[in-house]
Amino acid sequence: MWRATASRLGLLPIQRILAEGSRRGASVEQFRALEVFGCTGERLTKHYAPLVRSVEVWEIDPSLEPALRRNVPTATVRITDSFAEIKTTPSRFDLVVVDNPVGCFGDGRCEHFDLFPDVARVLSDDSMLVLLVCSGDDPVTRARYPNLFDEPQLARRRSFYGVADPREIPLTELAAHYRRRLEALGMSVEWHVFRQKYEPHGLLPRRVGLYFLALKLRATEPRPETGTSAP
Repeated sequence: MWRATASRLGLLPIQRILAEGSRRGASVEQFRALEVFGCTGERLTKHYAPLVRSVEVWEIDPSLEPALRRNVPTATVRITDSFAEIKTTPSRFDLVVVDNPVGCFGDGRCEHFDLFPDVARVLSDDSMLVLLVCSGDDPVTRARYPNLFDEPQLARRRSFYGVADPREIPLTELAAHYRRRLEALGMSVEWHVFRQKYEPHGLLPRRVGLYFLALKLRATEPRPETGTSAP
């Protein structure tokens, strides 16, 4: 119920991120968007699909396809392994949204770490990247994800972020990490913004661990063509 109400009011985190992009001059209504982990489209994609030009959704589970097509009828749906697809797709997108699992999953995957460095090849030269990041533990996140920060996840976070304590990473350090990582891939960060995942209005003064990190990017040098832009 709260999600539907927040969506109608434009208060969901992804809606607020796109509103911020518009305020800063991005042509959001012309964005060709990619949802990397689509699930059913209920939790995220259907709430921003009307705001952009087009949406392509990747989802590995074929049993979710009917619900996905029902929730986001205008989307191009691909039932595919996102980690393989991102290495081969010829398309580039103006908005790439990664609402990744919070812990480890599948065949040794963890959060969105294995999308790097290939995520850069699907970003257009003037684009936005939205990632779900975990800055630490809190009661809400722990209740939703009881296996948060198990040993496999801690090991992967320690390796990816290059920190001694991967349980607590301040937002400033997370932003700096992704800036460095993306700049090494030829994408400069013009601005960034964090939005809490589970508090749509962002007004409750309690600590949370899960955020969407949105980064406005621009290519710093010519990049090899991957094929075509998404329609």
